[in-house]
Amino acid sequence: MSEDVLATLGKVLLTMKRTEARNSAFLLLFEASFYSSLDRDELLAFASKYNEVPTDEFTLSLFHGVLDRQLELDEKISALCHGRTASRISRAVLTALRIAFYEITYTDIAPSIAISEAVILVKRYDTPEASSYANGVLAAYAGK
Repeated sequence: MSEDVLATLGKVLLTMKRTEARNSAFLLLFEASFYSSLDRDELLAFASKYNEVPTDEFTLSLFHGVLDRQLELDEKISALCHGRTASRISRAVLTALRIAFYEITYTDIAPSIAISEAVILVKRYDTPEASSYANGVLAAYAGK
């Protein structure tokens, strides 16, 4: 990320708990799902200015990592959703699944933690039924 973008963000990168950082990444990625015409730097500046989403290095690594691999993650998600494509899953559930699939596949975070954190995000931003659905998809993925 360029220094200009960091200055535009108007915030010093914070050190947050991973749960908080994941929540911020979720909010950024959820917002990105509505604004596909904005590039990443514009989205980060927009989110910082209007939504005051705090970020740290972990938040930004999840944000960029998920966006870099979004098509691949969506294919993996669709393969486990038995008849549903990623486009038919609620944006909140899909965003949480993308983060968890990314963490399970590309980081050293334990699958159980990635699953638990994703289910918490879905409970916060969607319905209890949606969290059960997300838990089942994630358990199937982690079991592979």
